[in-house]
Amino acid sequence: MAQPIVSRLFCAVAGILMFSSAPAFAITVSNAAHTFSFVRDCRSAASRVLGSTVPDKCEASGDFSSTKVEETYDGNYGGLVASNLTTSTLASSGLDQTRSYVDASGALGVLTIKQGAFTSLPYARVSSHSEALQSYSWDGLGSSNRTLNAAINFTATDLIGKSLFDTSGDTAASFVTGTVRVFSLLTTSFDVTPSAEFQNFSDQAFLTGAGYQLEASFDSGDVLGSPLSNNLNFNLQTGRYYFIDSYLGLWAKFGASIDATHTFTTTIGDMTGLTAASPSDQPLEITNKVPEPASLTLSLLGLCSLIAVSRRRKGSDRLSPFFS
Repeated sequence: MAQPIVSRLFCAVAGILMFSSAPAFAITVSNAAHTFSFVRDCRSAASRVLGSTVPDKCEASGDFSSTKVEETYDGNYGGLVASNLTTSTLASSGLDQTRSYVDASGALGVLTIKQGAFTSLPYARVSSHSEALQSYSWDGLGSSNRTLNAAINFTATDLIGKSLFDTSGDTAASFVTGTVRVFSLLTTSFDVTPSAEFQNFSDQAFLTGAGYQLEASFDSGDVLGSPLSNNLNFNLQTGRYYFIDSYLGLWAKFGASIDATHTFTTTIGDMTGLTAASPSDQPLEITNKVPEPASLTLSLLGLCSLIAVSRRRKGSDRLSPFFS
């Protein structure tokens, strides 16, 4: 009984050290990036004991409790680059390991996502998620009409749509979706709540940003072939600030794989008069990767996240299985 109490006090101290100056943990951002990966063993405890390789949980029964064996994430609030790499053998196929990487720090108007979801075991289920947010101001020069191109290039095995993926029982299956949103605000930034759970940036901007307007959006839905390309047209107005939010999600299970390391890119063709917001001088990174030795507070929080993940393995998962 003493161990849970000690761990709660330990994590409470870490939380106070990290967030005492940020009520409700809100962070104001103009740019952000985060990646998440989830690994599940879709067998019941009884099946594992018996050595069965047949998945009797996850989509096979609709029961996801106590199936998560690994969760990796990297949230960079105020920055432009994030990445994570799983370590579980359930999340690999050959030399490929499930991973996520996003980079919006390169050429102006370009957001790049590279990731893969790999399984080789008939009871393993993985998903990987990456999202980048980049913002711009406009000085009134050039055309007020701009075009954003979104392109997904990937290879996959057993690729099906989401509805089939959710009900495909114990058969090998993979699923991919990409979403791009262009929205504008009356301010250069908005508040987000850092979390070890996936939260879409544009949805948070809708809740906390001033004068939120959705300018254009693209949802790939069920992507059944590669490559996929789509153009988004949107209009600029002086006095407003524009945000590009790019998300890629991959799911694979029971021996299926998706390799999107060929990249998902979103690109603004004409940058005339547009200036990208600079990344924060002190971005906040929340991760369960190995922390930098110089950061005691982040080390404490990283350990707390591992404690939380360990607890979740023993009980019901709190995350929606769609996102994990």
